[in-house]
Amino acid sequence: MSILVLIDVGLGLVLYYLVLSLICAAVAELIATVTRLRAATLRAGLANLFDGTDLLTKVYDAPLIKGLFRHPRPPAEIPPTVFATTLVHVVAGATVSCQSLMNAINALPDSPIKGGLATLLDDAKLDVDKLKAGIETWFNASMERVSGWYKRSIQLITLGLALALVAGINADTIQLVRTISLDPALRASLAQKALEVASQDSPPATPQTVAEIGKQISDLGLFGVPLGWATAPSDASAWLLKVVGLLLTAAALTLGAPFWFDVLKQLANLRSSLRRQSGSESDQAAPGS
Repeated sequence: MSILVLIDVGLGLVLYYLVLSLICAAVAELIATVTRLRAATLRAGLANLFDGTDLLTKVYDAPLIKGLFRHPRPPAEIPPTVFATTLVHVVAGATVSCQSLMNAINALPDSPIKGGLATLLDDAKLDVDKLKAGIETWFNASMERVSGWYKRSIQLITLGLALALVAGINADTIQLVRTISLDPALRASLAQKALEVASQDSPPATPQTVAEIGKQISDLGLFGVPLGWATAPSDASAWLLKVVGLLLTAAALTLGAPFWFDVLKQLANLRSSLRRQSGSESDQAAPGS
């Protein structure tokens, strides 16, 4: 098998992974939207910050934060300036001054927020505006951690979806590689489609509706990609090979569509370079033949 054939097999496999990754991303985002995962993760992060106090409820009931609600949905994100201003007013009360802030912070129960505010107020030299700036920086750092929680949640959802998807449509990497390798027409068709996708500046758009998700799967079938459970493995060794093939696909999908789009472009560039090199060598050999 020549290197160009191997690259075409790789192009077909990566295209397969790319399409299925887009499907997983679409369903994961749908689940996150329906369950309000981003808003719930934000609230969990603030609850951790306000642990040991009643400030979480007061912050969410404050007018500036209430204005971010899409009733009855709580906000999925809070601007740092809004958070800092809200927190200062919630802690200090109606009259915001250095003295009122100092008294209010000292009156808080021992908690991460008490220690943090006391340190920030001291660093601000009792300047309320500098305190707000410090709270914004602190809030941004906390939100980076919250963003990490959200990404891990999405990764777990994506893994579950990938396992369900590959099992449902029999997306077996080993079977696919074997089929593409032995079928020149399928290999050429997938390689051509992969090159078209790789010529784009960004990955294909994530499907937004159930119909679009179904079309993505149907498109794979139209290219002759083996999908579904027409036959089941006949013995234990065949089942073992099948499970390995399915798990390989599921693991690949967790890497995400952007990753596979980059791999697709690299393979397309490598294929183009090799074809140019092959053509150049043929031209040089022709005069002496």
